[in-house]
Amino acid sequence: MEKRLPTVKEAIDYLKKCHTQQYIDDCIAFWVGLGTQPGFEQAVRAGLKKK
Repeated sequence: MEKRLPTVKEAIDYLKKCHTQQYIDDCIAFWVGLGTQPGFEQAVRAGLKKK
């Protein structure tokens, strides 16, 4: 199984299942720590803010 980083859409879909802001922040920090592409964190956070 090939390891790859999630797309922004996958990350948003996954994080919408997270219950607390703290947990979401931990998830994002984890992915950013994996060396995601520039702008990934901002794009995910922007996507989460959209209703």
